Amino acid sequence: MPELAKYVIDRAEGYVGGWMPAVRKVFALPDKEHEYDEAILFGDVEAPDPFLIQTWHRMAHFSNDKIFKVTYGHSYPTISKVQGGPKPAAFYRALFIFGEYWQKHLADQVAVNLPDQSWSDMLSYAFVKELMTRPGGGHPQYGAFDRDYVGSEYDGFQDIFAASLSTNLDWGRFEHAKAVLENFYTLFVSPGGDIAMRGPEAGHFCLT
Repeated sequence: MPELAKYVIDRAEGYVGGWMPAVRKVFALPDKEHEYDEAILFGDVEAPDPFLIQTWHRMAHFSNDKIFKVTYGHSYPTISKVQGGPKPAAFYRALFIFGEYWQKHLADQVAVNLPDQSWSDMLSYAFVKELMTRPGGGHPQYGAFDRDYVGSEYDGFQDIFAASLSTNLDWGRFEHAKAVLENFYTLFVSPGGDIAMRGPEAGHFCLT
């Protein structure tokens, strides 16, 4: 919907379900009362790619709480009429599977009762982001963009290990804490106890 370009400044953003990583954007149309455009975007949790994130999209135009125009997409733009776009049923199936996927991965998180639901959502979203930046859910990465982040030389950074392990233990995520612990001691600690993170630059050598 190229017509959205002039409305991008005045928009509301959030997540479907409060904390799941499905981005929802609402573009108010100031020149049209009770009308707005909505965009929903989320990752395809069934995609086999280990690093490339495939995505589902839905763009919709609402007027008086009714949908008047809607388009669906998956990963790449629909270039021709012959190619065609995904069917609505495929989008909603993917959204349902997406919801089940993230509910399952955060099912063991300790329940918390805070004055505002958004605070609880922020907590859940933090655990979601950690899982998203760990290939396979377990391998650590320092940041999310290359370079100077996500280089393999940073994977064994002790602060990532300590922060992740302690936080997951504090919030009852014991299975993930176990995966983090086993990953670190298997890949980044030598039989002699040295940490494979920049050698003697690490703090335990007392040289930094």
